[in-house]
Amino acid sequence: MDPPKEGDQPQLPPMFSSQEVLNGQSVFNKAVTAANSGDVGTVFYSCDEGILNVAITLNPEVIKSKAIQVHYLMTLGLSDTLAALVPPEIEISHIWPNLMFMNRGLMGKILLFDSGEDRNKVPSWIVSGVQIRRKVECEKFHKTIEATSLEDEGAAFLSNVRIIEAITRHFLVWLNAWQEDGFN
Repeated sequence: MDPPKEGDQPQLPPMFSSQEVLNGQSVFNKAVTAANSGDVGTVFYSCDEGILNVAITLNPEVIKSKAIQVHYLMTLGLSDTLAALVPPEIEISHIWPNLMFMNRGLMGKILLFDSGEDRNKVPSWIVSGVQIRRKVECEKFHKTIEATSLEDEGAAFLSNVRIIEAITRHFLVWLNAWQEDGFN
């Protein structure tokens, strides 16, 4: 793949569009506001202070107790993205429900927002997304958890655009499999 040029928009599958969010504004607030207005299939993103934020607006067709399973799908999509893009010696792991680790250092999290309906009703919208550390802000996240980043793990060469494209594509693969077969 050719490296993207400054200002390039992510090249996403046809069912998705992209929307960059200005630094200092919350990607997740923008995505939730858009989803609440009926926006579906938009990938909101920004890289603010060394953290890449990506949020995808979705329109579920199943009850909330099943629709929130997209959280698992985003976790799998992010894992597949990192496994495909970062150097092969990097260990990728998780602590449920939302923490992502590289070489045992906390490097990101998976987020999920929904419209708040009862678990037995179809939600109006869901926003699924990730936050990935490009640079470490501090050395310790907690007394026992080290922080890390793409830069610290030798993956600073990855562009935000390529990461956004890969997350969206890997998430879509898992979403399609889930819609066809569910969790087996």
